[in-house]
Amino acid sequence: FIENQFGVPNPHDDLPPEESATIIRRHVLDGISLAKRYRIPSEVSEGIICHHGDAIMRYFYEKARQAYGDENVDPDDYRHAGHKPRSREMAIVMMADSVEGA
Repeated sequence: FIENQFGVPNPHDDLPPEESATIIRRHVLDGISLAKRYRIPSEVSEGIICHHGDAIMRYFYEKARQAYGDENVDPDDYRHAGHKPRSREMAIVMMADSVEGA
């Protein structure tokens, strides 16, 4: 979440890439749990599920490839836990999240 870090060290600099990917992937799963707990409407929780789609976390994937070699890294280990947007509205949510993070 580099876009959320202002003047502080990046905690992922000191973690192995697979651990960072697990932490980042978990924020979607945690968001879904919170949405269920607080009875957030399914239309909103769908945005939680698909705001990253099933894209590869490219930064951590490339970091792993450099550290361990291509043949030792499974790209699926660096995928987000969601799915691709299934509606125009969710596609807009996904694009907005990408722009906000850039």
